[in-house]
Amino acid sequence: MINLSNIPDLIEKSAASDIEIQAVENRMNVTLPNVYKELLRCTNGFSIGGGLLIYGTEYIAERNEV
Repeated sequence: MINLSNIPDLIEKSAASDIEIQAVENRMNVTLPNVYKELLRCTNGFSIGGGLLIYGTEYIAERNEV
């Protein structure tokens, strides 16, 4: 399991469900890397200090279509 508790200024979202992850994979017609799926199961996206942003399932497909 990924431990994010030691990251300062972390703003995280609730965990993604397997259904949400599968929906993204289906929409994009890809298999996400296992480590990324593990991260999404811990937090469905996060930001650190407003500078680094990791997208959650609601934005992954949209941001990769642009």
